Order: sequence, then structure tokens, then C-alpha cells
Amino acid sequence: METGSPPVRLDLASALGSVTGQPPPVVDCLVDSLVHDSGCAIPASIRSLLNIHYPRVARQTPDSAFTTDTQLYNWCDGAEAVWARVQDIERRANKCFRKHMDEHAWCDVAQLVLQFALDVAGGPDPDFVLEINNVQSQAVDVAFLPQIRKHDGGGLRHVDKRTDFAIAVDIERSSHVHADPEQLFLSPMTDAYTATLPLMCGLEVKRLDGSEEEAQLQLMVWQAAMLAHLDYLRKTGGSPNLPLPPVVAWTVTNHSWKLYVAWKEPGGAVHVMRPFAQSTAASNAGTENAVSIFILLKLWTTLISWFKTHYYSAYQVLLRQARQAQTIIDPPEP
Repeated sequence: METGSPPVRLDLASALGSVTGQPPPVVDCLVDSLVHDSGCAIPASIRSLLNIHYPRVARQTPDSAFTTDTQLYNWCDGAEAVWARVQDIERRANKCFRKHMDEHAWCDVAQLVLQFALDVAGGPDPDFVLEINNVQSQAVDVAFLPQIRKHDGGGLRHVDKRTDFAIAVDIERSSHVHADPEQLFLSPMTDAYTATLPLMCGLEVKRLDGSEEEAQLQLMVWQAAMLAHLDYLRKTGGSPNLPLPPVVAWTVTNHSWKLYVAWKEPGGAVHVMRPFAQSTAASNAGTENAVSIFILLKLWTTLISWFKTHYYSAYQVLLRQARQAQTIIDPPEP
């Protein structure tokens, strides 16, 4: 997709070893916040349960892996309730792995993880509530799809790829800048419902023998479309130089969860990067065992906080300016 419109470049190196230059500061800050203490993810109150159920793993787990942060268990009935949900995710994921189950089964596991993460990170904040949307059958509006060159060299064609899940703001329960979807595109989706939602993050799921390359391509298309939509809001609002926030998404291939961060370069090209070096604890996030699940939950907790403080704030600024510009151009009838 590097020769398409816009060019979409994929970099599998870490942020520190990018082959196509350094990412913008906003991406560095996001990655730093995710990597920081990502290995310190297991609630200290879980330690006794880990000793009982997985004594070998407990012996091999350093003290630095345990955190006194109560966010992961004070929201519900306590440590045992959290442990039960983690064990359920681990059991379901390992069953999918052993039995070579299809993508639908892996999607069920991914949804368990996502719901757990939203329960943990959502808290009591009534102004920012997220929801999970299955968008497997939903198309992206062609106006925002990237294009690639045809095989015969006869011009460009749109790349119509879809993803499995989209995390969005629940606009009925959250503080939101209201705009008329008949006047403005509120998201890049064509579905009657998700077209009205502020989308935060995408997720593409593959089974054990699923193609990681295909998952990457699907996410690259989705992230490019998300950035094209943000750029549309920016231009509609008359602020072409206003910075766009990066767009994040995940691939899930059996147990492995990999994060991708995309941003729009000044010349219009889209850069997609997988930011975690193999040496970081964040690269071990997944569903293979309890430790990797807790690392994954901590990453999601940090990411959801970033959605609220950075991405959603930037989206609302863009939407507010676009709405005001539309009102000036086409004032409402008296």
C-alpha cells in the first residue's frame, strides 16, 4: 500500500528502531505510557491465589511483577472475583488453541477480554463510557477508504477491508459534542448505528493458523480510514494545520495481542507502527496464561485512560469546529 493514495507504510520495528524515521512526540508519549511498568501488572492480592493454582509460575514470577494498585480488583467483589474472570479467559483461550477452533470462538475470547478491560478501566465516570461493537459485517464509507494501484497498472482502486470489533463511546451515557449525522460524517462507517459513534480503537481477530499479514492489512485499511475521517473533520472545520491524534488498533492471532499505532504525516502519508520491542513486558501481553492476561489488562487500562484524556478530547475539538463551520455555511431554518 506504499504506492497507493494515501501511501500507507507499515513498520514492524519498535519506536526506538523505526526504519522510516521517528514518530511524532504524541506517539512517543503514548508508547512510553504503555511500556512504563507494563510488567508490574499483577495485583498483590492475587499472589496467594497464584501460589495455590500455579505454584511453578508463582515461583518464577519476580516481586516486581506485582502491583499494589487496587484498580484491578476494588471495582468488584475482590481478588477472587478478578481471579475467576482471568481463569475463565485463560481456560477459554487455551481450549480454542488446543481444539483449533475457528475465528468466531477466538472472537468470543477477545470480547471477554475487552469487556473485562472496560469494567476495570471504566470506573464510575459517567462522562466517558465505552462500548464494544461487532463490525465484521459493516463497511467503511468509500469516501475514507485508501486506494491502491490496480494490478494492470490502470489507475487506482479502493481497498475495501473490514475489521472485527470497534471500541466506541456510548453517546447515550457519555458527555458528547452533538452533531447531525445528516450534515456531518461522525465516523467512517456506513452502518446506521456505528456511523453516529466516536470510534476509539479497532480489533482484528485470527485463529491459530490465521494470517497475521492479512490481519495487518485489514487494520492498516481501518486505521487509514479513521485518519481520513479525522482529516475530513479537520478540513471541514477550517483548521487544516490542527494536529490529528494517532489511531490505535490491535491484531489478535490466537493468544498473541499486538498493538499498532497509526498517524498521518505532514505530506499526507499514513504511517503504521507496531511499537513494542520484544524485550519489553508489553510484548508478552496475551491470553496464554494469567500473567500475560494481567499485562494485557494493564495495557488496556492505560490505553482507555489515553482515549479519554487525549484521543476523545481531540476528536471532540475537531467535531465541534466542523459543526460550527457547517452551521455558518448552512444556517438552520428559522
